[in-house]
Amino acid sequence: MIADFIRLYKQAVDVHDLKELNTEEYKAFVCKRGNPVKLVSVRKHFDYIPHEVLYYDFFNKNPLFWMIPLDLPDKAIVGFVLRSFYGKQYTVCNGEYQKQVLYGLHDFKDFRQGMPIVVCEGAKDREYLAQFYPYCVACLSASPSRVSLNLLRGLTNKLVLALDNDDTGMLQVKRLTAQFRKIGAMCEPYLPRLAKDWGGYFSIRGMESLSKLGLLELLPTIGRKKDNVKR
Repeated sequence: MIADFIRLYKQAVDVHDLKELNTEEYKAFVCKRGNPVKLVSVRKHFDYIPHEVLYYDFFNKNPLFWMIPLDLPDKAIVGFVLRSFYGKQYTVCNGEYQKQVLYGLHDFKDFRQGMPIVVCEGAKDREYLAQFYPYCVACLSASPSRVSLNLLRGLTNKLVLALDNDDTGMLQVKRLTAQFRKIGAMCEPYLPRLAKDWGGYFSIRGMESLSKLGLLELLPTIGRKKDNVKR
């Protein structure tokens, strides 16, 4: 199945070839390193649309959609996030691999075990913060799965939880902090103050320097508080 989606991806339009758009999605996706985000037109690319029943509803409702590669440091593509051009619909395609795939691993080529990792919810959130620190991943859902928790813990014991600044996000921060603490990892929250999520900062001018400073100042402090990790 992934091969069919890769075939479609090869025909789609690279975000860098589009006329500049004043949308959060465009501003976020043009920042992505590794394999580029591309735009699909169901009408134009109809002959390449995969015949997968699971995605028919998405294709029918979204005549234009983004293909966001889930790629690794060697540029191998293991899946895609399909996101509507209009609205906020999305679905994840990762073929036969039925487990959660973290988005952002394409930037981990120079990652060294033990370095802090920033955990976000969505692709736009990840791309905003990755401008300042590359080792960011997005769960593409409200929180990482058990498999993803173990993967992250295998890479580091220092996490920054850059989740949404709402009731759900705050509850997730508390829950994940407790879960990571149980497996010996330290967490610090880094929540947006001027928008619901970090992706919303693409619409707020002049905040890049403050966002960068706030994140980079936080990274070396993880684990210094005595109550961060269960003793």
